[in-house]
Amino acid sequence: MEKIEARVIMEMMGRPAEHLSETLNTFVVKMGSEEGIKITNKKYHPPKEVEAGKDLYTAFAEVELEFDSIEKILLVIYLYSPSNIEVISPENLKISNDNLNSFFNSLLERIHNQGGLLKRAVTERDILIKQIEYLREKMGPELEKHMKINLLNKNPPVEEKKDKPLKKKSTKKKSKKSK
Repeated sequence: MEKIEARVIMEMMGRPAEHLSETLNTFVVKMGSEEGIKITNKKYHPPKEVEAGKDLYTAFAEVELEFDSIEKILLVIYLYSPSNIEVISPENLKISNDNLNSFFNSLLERIHNQGGLLKRAVTERDILIKQIEYLREKMGPELEKHMKINLLNKNPPVEEKKDKPLKKKSTKKKSKKSK
């Protein structure tokens, strides 16, 4: 089969901007290191701050790739989730039943594995919630007071800890006792 040329757009969002650029580059390089996939050209666009986000940035890369087979394009779509893909050449593609079946079975295996991971994560979350509820039952308001847990609050407030030197604490206690 002849090589397939395509252009993909890879987008990422995150912070800080420097880390986002590095992560996007690592992601693109990893994609190009897959067997049967070759990067022929790439252009990175600098991170831009998202209007609605606090210190949140978005960046993207335009990547031209050469694929050994249509299965490799489908692999990139599944594993790397590009925002957009455009096949440049050839104009017409032909795939055999064997190749299509092989890809479908590979895809199904990955979907089943992802489903298993998701089920495990949900089960572990449910166990943790039950354990927290049990602790709440046993400890009552003390648990809330000490751990500041609120399962209904998806964005719990973050409190800054103000560390005080131990010497000052012990000095204050001694001075109070001596007075």
